[in-house]
Amino acid sequence: MQRFPHYEDLKDLNNKFLPELSKIELHLYKFEVEIEKCQLIIQTLDESLAKKSSRQEMEILHLKLLEEYPDKVLVERFQVQMEAKVANNERKIDNLVQNVKY
Repeated sequence: MQRFPHYEDLKDLNNKFLPELSKIELHLYKFEVEIEKCQLIIQTLDESLAKKSSRQEMEILHLKLLEEYPDKVLVERFQVQMEAKVANNERKIDNLVQNVKY
């Protein structure tokens, strides 16, 4: 014949078990919150590193471009200087031509 526990025994077992189970659930919840925080921190760090990496790559690209291609401002300054020299030389040539004719 099988013997089943009395109601009082089940109630006592239930009262002992449920608080421990709720403690475990609380620990699991806290652990999940910590995991979410860590995931957010890792995501933020990853984004930050990607931005820094992108910034560094852009700086390297800018330096390479400066090495291979002249700066627009420098080219424009050089162009203005050359135009001034050409105009000055043309004036000198005009003066020489006028002096030779007379």
